[in-house]
Amino acid sequence: MHAVSVLLALAASACAYQVNQPNGVKGWTNVGPQPVTWTRVNTDPSNFTIVLTNQNRAIFPQDQVLTAQQDGVVTDTVNCNPPSAGWPLGKSFRINFVKSTEEQNTIYAQSNEFEIATPNVTSSGVSTTPIVATPVAVPPPSSTNSPTGTGGSDSPPDPNGAAAIMASSGLMAILGAAVILGA
Repeated sequence: MHAVSVLLALAASACAYQVNQPNGVKGWTNVGPQPVTWTRVNTDPSNFTIVLTNQNRAIFPQDQVLTAQQDGVVTDTVNCNPPSAGWPLGKSFRINFVKSTEEQNTIYAQSNEFEIATPNVTSSGVSTTPIVATPVAVPPPSSTNSPTGTGGSDSPPDPNGAAAIMASSGLMAILGAAVILGA
């Protein structure tokens, strides 16, 4: 008889709300609203309250209601705003779907443990990947006489021609770096 009760409890839990995100692979950052996604079956209650919790009370002393009476039928995703003190940092956080703000012990679903961490972007929004400059080849001067004076052996060197080549090479290197930074 006990085995049948356990099997029925397991079957019932398999057909209820399930928190898909956050999870152990995809946690949250401490910047801005954070996504919660779920799946449900028709027998699940239509509304629930989302609570952030952590068993490590040194990191997170008190559970925090993030969204009260979320409609679970109309949508399967919501962005939760941070608590008034901001998102805490650390591991072992969970999201609970509970009956209401007054009945937080009635848990409909619980996420896997996840981490809340700082994003991997610098404060300027630029990746910290180093940029490697690519050398630009400058063509050698022409060995024939030229009416424009750009490098024949019998004509004087044209300083403007060489400067134009060097300037365009430098401009190309700057433009290349700007494209890399923009990406």
